[in-house]
Amino acid sequence: MVFFRFHHVADQYNMAKIPTFNERPAIDQNGDGSLTLEEQEAYLERKVPVLASNLGLFINGEAVPLSRQEQSLEFLPGNRDLETMRIEARFVAIQP
Repeated sequence: MVFFRFHHVADQYNMAKIPTFNERPAIDQNGDGSLTLEEQEAYLERKVPVLASNLGLFINGEAVPLSRQEQSLEFLPGNRDLETMRIEARFVAIQP
């Protein structure tokens, strides 16, 4: 018998330059060309659950519920002045 004890599950999603450019209007809700912290947080609240729907943890064939604890959005420099985007989320496993 094997026992696992863990506290966190992390997921990272990187978006390339063109998809990042195409996604900016979904983040910039007021269309002013600036991505405020509030707009980024609202975007994460919409996007992370969609991404997390593809994330699962199973132990002995049974699904272990995950609770989102942290999330972040980061823009990184890319080629030709186009940014890339990284979404990170940390989940805690809910032990039965």
